Amino acid sequence: MTTPIPLPFSATSKFATRDFKGRPVRYFRVERQDLSSSAAPPARPLSDLILVFDRSGSMYGVIEDVKASALKTLTVEELNDPDLRVSLITYSGRGDVKLHFHRVSVADIMATNSTYQKEIRAIQATYLTCISQALEMVDTLIDDTRVTGVLLHTDGCANDSPPSAERRALEAAASKMKRHPNLFVNTVAHGSWADTNTLMSIAGSLSGKMLQARDQRGIHQALHDTAAVLVGNAAPALEVPMGSADYALFV
Repeated sequence: MTTPIPLPFSATSKFATRDFKGRPVRYFRVERQDLSSSAAPPARPLSDLILVFDRSGSMYGVIEDVKASALKTLTVEELNDPDLRVSLITYSGRGDVKLHFHRVSVADIMATNSTYQKEIRAIQATYLTCISQALEMVDTLIDDTRVTGVLLHTDGCANDSPPSAERRALEAAASKMKRHPNLFVNTVAHGSWADTNTLMSIAGSLSGKMLQARDQRGIHQALHDTAAVLVGNAAPALEVPMGSADYALFV
């Protein structure tokens, strides 16, 4: 049990931690320090968002929700970080991967009647599912001087070419992408047939997380969470030396 410290506490406060019988075990002194910085804030790091959409035939029932959520999320992110650059890749069967646009500002995408919005709305579900080719293309787009967040959507198992070969190709692609220091990959599983184990493995190996999107709200949340991490990277870091202190608490 720790004796509570009233907040806001005075410039210097003392307290003891006690055992279950109320006997003092350790003693602490708390010193308050108001933080300030006269240095100019650091330049905001440049950020890229790479959207990767599965447009295999089985995505027929959800692809419209994915497209609509992408446009809604980008509308919000234009206000949060108009300098965010966005790329869009779609994929289905092997050899059918497409880069629709690369490193375009959110402001340009959301401009009235932009060709980029038309490109998103025109996406249609087509054939089988080959995820590895999309990751291989992502790898060619990454600029290590920028913070890059990838959001990979799929609703099924990687089945083109044979699943065993595709699994090996996915592992190889993910392993190669680990060399990028400022990259994270989030994956989104749609429906009950998605190979969640593979999606968790990809995300886990590339500093990301897997999200389950059961409806349009879930899709929107996945997009927003990924963009929010990139926008958060724009906040300046505040460094405070520990000195001889045992603990530091930031409020």
